[in-house]
Amino acid sequence: MKLKPLLWLFPALCSFLIGQASYSGAITSKYAESANDFNFSEHILEGRINLGSLSGWGQFELSEPPEMGVDFSGVRKLRLEYFGENLSLELGDVYTIWGRGLILNQVDDQAIDLDTGVRGLLFGYMRESFAINFISGKMQPWKSSPVIDNFSDRVPNYQTDHFLAGANIETETLGPRFGLSFLQSRENHFLPYDENGNPADLDLRHNFAGAYGELSHDLFDAFLEVAYRSSAGEGGDTYISDGKGIYAGIGTYLGDWSVVLDYKNYDFRRLPPDKNFDFVNNFDISQDFQRPPTGVYLHTSRLIGRIIHELDLNDEVGTQIQFTGPVKDWFTLTLNHSRASRHDVLSMNERYQWNAQTEGRLFSSGSPFADYFRDTFIQIEGSLFSEKVQYKLGWNKLDDVLSILSNLVMESATTKSYETVSAETIPFDLYIQLPYRFSLEIKTEYQSLRKGYMNDFGEGMEFRSLYPVDTKYNAVISIGLARSPKWSVAFTLDRTSQEWDKEKWIWGPKEWRSIEILYNLNESTRLSVMSGSQQGGLLCSNGVCRYVQDFDEGYKVNVSWLF
Repeated sequence: MKLKPLLWLFPALCSFLIGQASYSGAITSKYAESANDFNFSEHILEGRINLGSLSGWGQFELSEPPEMGVDFSGVRKLRLEYFGENLSLELGDVYTIWGRGLILNQVDDQAIDLDTGVRGLLFGYMRESFAINFISGKMQPWKSSPVIDNFSDRVPNYQTDHFLAGANIETETLGPRFGLSFLQSRENHFLPYDENGNPADLDLRHNFAGAYGELSHDLFDAFLEVAYRSSAGEGGDTYISDGKGIYAGIGTYLGDWSVVLDYKNYDFRRLPPDKNFDFVNNFDISQDFQRPPTGVYLHTSRLIGRIIHELDLNDEVGTQIQFTGPVKDWFTLTLNHSRASRHDVLSMNERYQWNAQTEGRLFSSGSPFADYFRDTFIQIEGSLFSEKVQYKLGWNKLDDVLSILSNLVMESATTKSYETVSAETIPFDLYIQLPYRFSLEIKTEYQSLRKGYMNDFGEGMEFRSLYPVDTKYNAVISIGLARSPKWSVAFTLDRTSQEWDKEKWIWGPKEWRSIEILYNLNESTRLSVMSGSQQGGLLCSNGVCRYVQDFDEGYKVNVSWLF
């Protein structure tokens, strides 16, 4: 009988708390069907509740199958948060970044199915010019590997298992910002075949230590970060290897102009070309939770994005420089050049084993047998007629060695071979503001592309194309009409001069056509419908690339609702 007043008090207390709380959330729903079975049904409900210093966040997902990734139905993410004046505590699925991410940069990028969050806790203490950050928890991201059964670009077939624990300290007591980081990963690494040809689970320890500093001035901003990795097996008792990384950047401001220079020297593990990117059998390498700057210009061009350079965090040294500023009142100029390579120029001995011809380099090499990469981009953008017309016009030149196949010179024979891609691309965007809140947008891209193998079998280098011609030509044009803020419609034509027809078994031109209608039902609800076909290709984000298959003759429906 004494509990009866409490039974009345509990609902009253809940009602009071609900009345004091604020809510927000979103529902995103994607559904698609295509003639080549690129079908997906992906639905995510995300919500947040705030009550003073306390808050909660979560995601519920129903995806069978998702656009990319494994099937999932249930609570995908959940986090409880407390943010006080000096203390913060997050329990559940947590994400953070230290410095520029050379040791830790956690992301949840569903577009490429990359999730490096930790299920555990994130604790922070901040006071004046001092802050400490502590993280601990389990991380189990999915990846795709061709050395594991059931390989697919769309559905990952390999799951890594890490337990992370570490701390980051920052201070601005002396003026500039300085930071120290330490992180340990205890990894349970699955090997499909050990030395005896049997499956095995390896007990690994990866220890990371690093420091960074940042200085801001009226005329420049400068940043430097260094990191060290050491890996050991058998629970940490057996040393395997170590590695290091450096990232530095400086930006200067000369009137209305800015100049930005980036330097990267990622040397966490030098692997031979035939083992590059094999994270299953080479486990003492950079880890998924490391995401430093790529040092490459972030292109928005569709055609450039399909051939963009993929960062090799284990073995890459390079630079990037960019100039940006106004030339006239009606246009701004951007000049960007980036280059990178391995640390070593590689060659083979008579037993076809890879060896370094040169010692480790501080700057990139121009030799193709160092996997060199070069990218030059020039763009002008501006507006005319009181900003009613806006435009962008660019030119890009890219050369990238994708893989080294051989580099052997003997008295009796010579064999040199590597895969390469080079392209020139011209993107052009035009936006025209029309009366009565109408607008017209035109996007065009044109590209000449050479992709194939450079071979030397004793008679000099010769190019062997992957296509029946040395150069193929790609073009994309998109025309869109919109009336703000209600609707838009866009037609896209994507064409290539050479594509393999799997049904007719011949080479020839191919086109992908699509039309997309977007309609805002109200300020918080949007519906988009696409019908037609879309070309696939490389999709890169955060330095990680995934291959997306073509979408043939189908439709996609996307609905988003904010509340």
